[in-house]
Amino acid sequence: MRKIFILVLTISLFMSCSTGYQLNRETWRGDLSPDSLDSRILEDLKSRPLYTFNEYETDIYLKWLYQKEPDFYERIRHLAEKNINQPYELYLLGEFPFELYDSQPLYVLDRSDCVVFTEHVYAMALSRDWPSFFNTLMHLRFQDGEISVIKRNHYALHDWLPNNAWLVHDITDSLGVQTLPDTIRYDKHRFFKNRYHLETDIPKDSLTWTYVPAENIEDASKSLKTGDLVFVVRGFESGRWIGHYGLIVVDEDGLVNLIHSTPPKVIKQPLMEYVNQSLALNEKNREYNTKAESENPRIRSYNTRLKQKRFRFFRKPKPLMTPRPYFYGLKFLRPVEPHSYGCMKERVYEKEDD
Repeated sequence: MRKIFILVLTISLFMSCSTGYQLNRETWRGDLSPDSLDSRILEDLKSRPLYTFNEYETDIYLKWLYQKEPDFYERIRHLAEKNINQPYELYLLGEFPFELYDSQPLYVLDRSDCVVFTEHVYAMALSRDWPSFFNTLMHLRFQDGEISVIKRNHYALHDWLPNNAWLVHDITDSLGVQTLPDTIRYDKHRFFKNRYHLETDIPKDSLTWTYVPAENIEDASKSLKTGDLVFVVRGFESGRWIGHYGLIVVDEDGLVNLIHSTPPKVIKQPLMEYVNQSLALNEKNREYNTKAESENPRIRSYNTRLKQKRFRFFRKPKPLMTPRPYFYGLKFLRPVEPHSYGCMKERVYEKEDD
């Protein structure tokens, strides 16, 4: 029943969009081949950024790209580069209209944050049309493709990585450099209660993982390939986490680049440039955090005195200075294309039907 609902929603979204073109009946066939496409539409799409496409235009382009470029990793490169300059906006993930806990929709094409950008590029590279893109995106974003805020992959290491083992595997410890271990703890019961006012019986959990420290990234980058996924490690000495996603694209001259969605837009930059920028930002954050350590006790004292005053409504409490996390290193994952689109689809649906 759920699959039927998803199919109906996908078709309705697909059919309701306006393309601005006069399309003949043949153009709407599901078995559309590149030769039968209206050349005006396709040439226009080739010249436009991906983030300007609507649903129908995305369908046309994915059909063409899937047949033009048989190499899965080259499709990742193509789609990631075609989305450069896409505007950035944080917190675009949600389940609307399936659920109302989060008002954000299931997908947004014209904007992205780092997770949305990464998932959309992977899903499109695996797909031959709009319906397969939507289906693949749901399986990247939710455990077993089940659309629910409880099943969404909220945490990179605890959720996203294990739930997408059908596509990516961890290569961090196989890059020929020293890695560092870390342990991270999760309290999803508290997370869902505080953010969504949902009561769950999810127990506390923890896992041990590894990352490449900043000083070893340049040597590790020599083994990276186009399509690899980058997890950016941020945090404090008391604990680290994954704070950003990006994709690797290696140029013909061997330069290793990071394409990622970061304020104010999607950019492509040399990986080591990003690393050096992050290390320089560490110094600024260290100065800020030192100031916060000395200022926050004064702010707390001021707010306490303010509460005790009779006419405190004439003044507002001061916000505390929130500590800024540091950059520690990177974790690397490598996608492995399923044997075929049909095999991936069959395996996914088998999982749903069990």
